[in-house]
Amino acid sequence: MRRLYLILISSLVALFVAEMSLRRWFPVGGMIYALHPQLLHTTRPNSRRIQPMPESAGGARSLIVINSAGYRGPELEQSGKPRVAVYGDSLVMGENVAWTDSFVARLGGEWGGVAEVVNAGASGYGPDQTCLRIEAELELLQPDLILLVLCATNDMGDLLRNKLFRLEQGRLVRGQPVLHESVRAEFEEALEASSRLALLRALDHARDDGIEEQAAIPGAASGLIPEYLEQAAWEFREGVQEGGETVFSLLKDVYDADLAVHPDSAMAQYKRDLMAAVLSRLARVCAAGGVPLVCVVVPSPVDLDPDFRIRVDRSLFPSYEPQRLTSACADAARAAGIEVLDLFELFATNNPGQMFVGAEDIHWNERGMALAAKEVGRWVRGLEAGALIFR
Repeated sequence: MRRLYLILISSLVALFVAEMSLRRWFPVGGMIYALHPQLLHTTRPNSRRIQPMPESAGGARSLIVINSAGYRGPELEQSGKPRVAVYGDSLVMGENVAWTDSFVARLGGEWGGVAEVVNAGASGYGPDQTCLRIEAELELLQPDLILLVLCATNDMGDLLRNKLFRLEQGRLVRGQPVLHESVRAEFEEALEASSRLALLRALDHARDDGIEEQAAIPGAASGLIPEYLEQAAWEFREGVQEGGETVFSLLKDVYDADLAVHPDSAMAQYKRDLMAAVLSRLARVCAAGGVPLVCVVVPSPVDLDPDFRIRVDRSLFPSYEPQRLTSACADAARAAGIEVLDLFELFATNNPGQMFVGAEDIHWNERGMALAAKEVGRWVRGLEAGALIFR
């Protein structure tokens, strides 16, 4: 009987160790986001997950660790170093790469560890959510510089989808967004699933066939762009003209085709004006807090990568200009008095097909992040705000 007890205790200890190890190093199905009453969603402090990538993107698995303050990466330092907070969406969060290969970690490396660089990104975020997040945590985080990363692919469209702000007679007004039941259910189900034993989640993962590869889209050049235009028209009609407050998606964004191919349309002009107004609010918040704010605009692979599955057919849209989206974002930032670095030319002249994950994934890959970190690191050092940090 004693031997049986020893076997039982040993088995329980082994299961406990396996459970703790899986939770820490292989948290399959972990949930790193939660719904938020003001920001719509935000990162979950002290959470972890494994981010798998399809074979077409290398098939790697990245461990995403959110620290106790709610930022990806190590715990915040108490070293007295200058602190640079990098805000933005999934381009900043960098869930498709290991922490050491991410844009934020590489940027810190470019500066030789002189400054603490905080990853304040969150996948699915628009500049409106970033603005409100900075307002909420500026005093607590106390950065010496804020670097805002804008995603030219969809950041302007995010402003309409999130409905956190709107324009009334040219004035920026807070919206009262309400999450659609399907969005709330999706988050709640994912959170509940992440609370299951890590052993069970790992077994479920092992039974899966892996990440499903997306098939090539026939006629993508002439097919998806019109669909995106229809979606943009519906979002403008439902959210702006009809005053709808329902948020139908938090993590699914599409290329801002209306801005790219119909820049003179009412919906494109509204997006540009709304972006400028949101960035102006953010600039005022940072100025009031005595924190310099600078901006980097990341181009879309739709506009740069010749092998990307989603492309604009110039025979259908002869007025299309590849640099239009990055220019629109950069112009909005400059109108708000923010210094801007537009990465379009840098990527365009450095084999752009090698800068992004590819297929239909708009995210930059390790090469794109490394190239951007080198250029952004050099650029910030040359700014007046950078000189105050790197003196």
